Amino acid sequence: MTTKNLIKTGVAGLLFASVLLASCTPMITPEQLKQLGELRSEEISLKANKTKAQNDRSKLQKDLSARQAELKKCQDDTKYVQDKLSQWPNVWR
Repeated sequence: MTTKNLIKTGVAGLLFASVLLASCTPMITPEQLKQLGELRSEEISLKANKTKAQNDRSKLQKDLSARQAELKKCQDDTKYVQDKLSQWPNVWR
């Protein structure tokens, strides 16, 4: 083969390869688009659930703190009464 033939073959090969590559460009299919929409909806739902769970957790932590404060007061009252009972009958002296 001559140099001209090699160049022509090379150019033809490059043109053929470029046509093949151009026809194989990635395109999103309707199924993929639908799946993407479903995934986005699921993401939104999960974010909403996360926010709700965080709010619920915060509320539960406040309730727990309030119950723990009540428990401490009851324990303090119980200790006070037990101390007074141990001093019976001279409780008020």
